[in-house]
Amino acid sequence: MDINTPNHEVLRPSGYFKQYIDDQVFEEVSSCTNQREVLVSGNTLKTTPEEVKTFFGMAMYMSCLKYPRMRMYWAAKTRVPIITNSMTRDRFFKICQSIKVTDDFAISDDHKKEDALWKFVPGKPNPTGLKVFVLASPSGMVLDFEVYKGKNTFRDKQVGIGGNAVIRMAESLPRGSHLYFDRYFTSVKVLDQLKANGLLATGTIMKNQIPAICKAKMSNDTMRRQQERGASEMVVRKPGTEIAVTKWFDNKEVLMASTIHGIEPQDSCTRWSKKEKRHVTVPRPAVVAEYNNNMGGVDLCDRMISYYPMSSRTKKWTVRTMLHFFDLAATNSWIQYRSDHQASGRPAKERMQYFDFKLLLAEEMLSQAQGGADSEDEEVSSGEEDEVSTWGDEENIPKKKRRSVKPQPNKEVKKYGALHLPKMVETANSSRCRREGCKGKTFVKCVKCNMFLCVSKAKNCFLMYHA
Repeated sequence: MDINTPNHEVLRPSGYFKQYIDDQVFEEVSSCTNQREVLVSGNTLKTTPEEVKTFFGMAMYMSCLKYPRMRMYWAAKTRVPIITNSMTRDRFFKICQSIKVTDDFAISDDHKKEDALWKFVPGKPNPTGLKVFVLASPSGMVLDFEVYKGKNTFRDKQVGIGGNAVIRMAESLPRGSHLYFDRYFTSVKVLDQLKANGLLATGTIMKNQIPAICKAKMSNDTMRRQQERGASEMVVRKPGTEIAVTKWFDNKEVLMASTIHGIEPQDSCTRWSKKEKRHVTVPRPAVVAEYNNNMGGVDLCDRMISYYPMSSRTKKWTVRTMLHFFDLAATNSWIQYRSDHQASGRPAKERMQYFDFKLLLAEEMLSQAQGGADSEDEEVSSGEEDEVSTWGDEENIPKKKRRSVKPQPNKEVKKYGALHLPKMVETANSSRCRREGCKGKTFVKCVKCNMFLCVSKAKNCFLMYHA
């Protein structure tokens, strides 16, 4: 069910990300945020789509660095240039405080009364725990989701909350798709309804959900003790939708219900035997093997998001929810990138890990938002000067000052061709060319990279650096 790019073309991180969150989202957020500030304070925040994109790019970059305090990114000893050069600390906190994604005037009062999220947990001291049902592929790519808004989220009361969640998200799947879910979602009514919609399903099932006609034909607890480990039995419910209920005897009995899989063809798996003190080979039904192979996509996505989650240190659940879905879009983007990279036949060593992918995505968002604006920052500023203390009388011994060395930008960011333009800097002394291997000095620097590069008849380091 993965959504890959045509012909397995490997895109830039921002190319995948725009499939989920495009520039129109930033335009809407900017408009709603300005509107909200006018209503609250009477003054417009004057934020722009580019500034909103910068805000989220900064938040994503911070999620990879994981400083314990937000202010440390701007502090003198721990400052991060890509953060401090993108937005001031106070402006970042102001946007975080005011950001909004909904136009309140476009929503009717009746809809606000029906939608529980409009009055969700008011005044709750720890605003976490928003429940979201997720449909994901085995690779971890999220295909659909449904935010749980209380008992009125679903209308059908016959199949329960879990069953309703499955049926709702299955609406976006093509006929013939196979679904796998755990016992919280599994019931005979759910399997029947999915089969009627052309969808096949498999799941673990609780004893009280097994059809009576199937339960009567299965072995009881006394017969269970006589079975060897790895033994299995299957009963098929007829008439109506054929549902195979399989019982497999592992450490404990495992109950499965499926409209597609049964016992055959069996394979084997390895289990530890306490009695024999060694690993033994145990027969395994096909339904168990298929379930294990296709389950775990949602857990994989949650695990990826948990590695570098975007956090605003705010109690506003709306902001936390926005950042969560940005994390979700970034995770989906990396899964697509990994799949396309594998399909393209490129070496695995060239594939970016999730950390590198997300860091580069944040850099691209910041670069695109700033649009190659001319930076007026000089190579040395008061905030970047390091003082070298010496032993002795500090009043009589002058303190040495040295230029801080700006870190090289990511090699992918160097290739934003149209954004990189030369600028002649009016300084007393020339600066060392930053192209590797060049020892010349120049007054020309790139307005995007802020790197000094030679431009002369003898050599053109500026062009070679960005080629």
